Amino acid sequence: MFGKLMARLRTRGATAETTLETGEADVGGVFGGRIEIKGGSRPQTIRSVVVQLKARALVEISGEKVPGEIIVAEAAFEAGEIEADGEAWIEFEMEVPDHAPITAGSTQLVVETYLKIGGVLEHAHTCDIHVHPSPAMAAILNGVIAAGFDLAEAEVEHRPGSPVQFLQEFDFVPSSHGDWGIEEVEIALAPMEGATEVHLTVDSRGGLFFGGTERTARFILRDEELEGVDMGMAIRQAIDSLA
Repeated sequence: MFGKLMARLRTRGATAETTLETGEADVGGVFGGRIEIKGGSRPQTIRSVVVQLKARALVEISGEKVPGEIIVAEAAFEAGEIEADGEAWIEFEMEVPDHAPITAGSTQLVVETYLKIGGVLEHAHTCDIHVHPSPAMAAILNGVIAAGFDLAEAEVEHRPGSPVQFLQEFDFVPSSHGDWGIEEVEIALAPMEGATEVHLTVDSRGGLFFGGTERTARFILRDEELEGVDMGMAIRQAIDSLA
């Protein structure tokens, strides 16, 4: 009995480690790497190797913001039998969805690797990946900074079943006392075909005899419109119209 228990304790299962090509990717682009699988102390059948791109962020659910994880993209790759102490590898490539959150504020993205053995998905490895905004997103976010605001936080609204499943909201605060009347500027970007829908919200401070206000606007910026435009000035005008 004791001998059988010790045998079980000494049993090692297969392991996997993922190495990314660069550790960076763009929204709407691709990332790839190599998964190295090492056999354990006995032969095993690995039904598949599952790779998930996950966002770890403040997630807005029913109006509440809580730390959470969201699966942004997932892919499964065939594996098969691996001998005891054997080695195998898989070269892979995955797309980053257009609606994927970017690395900003407390939002981090990771690539997690799982081995599916005997119908059970076993976590094998985690590595970080930096996801950059698309050129259109970068132009708009840099425009908010040029308009005189600093990024304070970024959270993600999960919308299962919606065409845009993830809506990342960026919270900016004034960088100078000249905008004391503005408490916060919130901006969310929803990608469209050849364009970006901008959701802009300006929270203004209240006074001694009146409360604060929240005003919102939505507008669409087409990719060709971003060229040659002073985005800082355009965003500044939009914020002033709502303040």
